[in-house]
Amino acid sequence: MAKLCLGGFSAAVSSDDIRAGLERYGEVIDVTLITEGNPDKPLAMVEFAMDPISLHELANRLDGLWHDGQFLRVFTMLRD
Repeated sequence: MAKLCLGGFSAAVSSDDIRAGLERYGEVIDVTLITEGNPDKPLAMVEFAMDPISLHELANRLDGLWHDGQFLRVFTMLRD
């Protein structure tokens, strides 16, 4: 299992919205929404049931996509 950190969401996004949008790419184990710091631009920590190489490839595919009026920023988490 490995995690992605995603940014570029609106304040109205929910964990369920993120899970629903990402399940087409692989099994989502957990979604944690982080609103500390700037609640208008939350971050999401998403844990997938996939190997780190596949997760890195997914991060490259998703990074920079236009979503809900903003560009997504996606980073592979090397550690918890």
